Amino acid sequence: MNFLPGMKTYIGIGITLFGTIAQAVGWDWWAAMSGDIESIANQVLQVIGLVVATVGRAVAKPKA
Repeated sequence: MNFLPGMKTYIGIGITLFGTIAQAVGWDWWAAMSGDIESIANQVLQVIGLVVATVGRAVAKPKA
C-alpha cells in the first residue's frame, strides 16, 4: 500500500476533524434530505478518517 506516501495519517486526521467540526458547528449540507442523514454522514466521515489515519500510522516506517 504505497499511495500518498507520508501523508495518510495527516489526511485521515483532517477528514476526522472535518466530520467532527461539521457536526459541532451544525453545518447542515445533508439536512435538506433528512436530519438523520446529516448525523450519519458526519459519523461516516469520522470513521473513514480514523481508518485512513490508523492505516497511515501502521505502515509508517520509523525514521532512523
